[in-house]
Amino acid sequence: MAEGRWDITASAQCTEAQKQLLFQKLANKINKEGILIAQSQSARTQLANKQQVIAKMHQWIEQALTIKKARIATKASKQSKEKRLEQKKKHSQHKQLRQKPRLTD
Repeated sequence: MAEGRWDITASAQCTEAQKQLLFQKLANKINKEGILIAQSQSARTQLANKQQVIAKMHQWIEQALTIKKARIATKASKQSKEKRLEQKKKHSQHKQLRQKPRLTD
């Protein structure tokens, strides 16, 4: 088993804004002292477990620091609106044909 620890609060590699982002996104993996902890015991050798821990921590940090792009809302095209309305009319007509004919004079 291998365990990796990284003290985020004492790290000079990150800015304060990045540290706050890490604390928000990785809150369940950071203890009260501000230390990020990762463990691995899936490999048979300690060296392989250490490499997995390092890779895991790099992945967590990279995911936490990437900023997601905001979704740009788009309008439905005129053609798609017309197509949808045409489908609704066809469906309505199809259901109308299923009903019994009315004898109203």
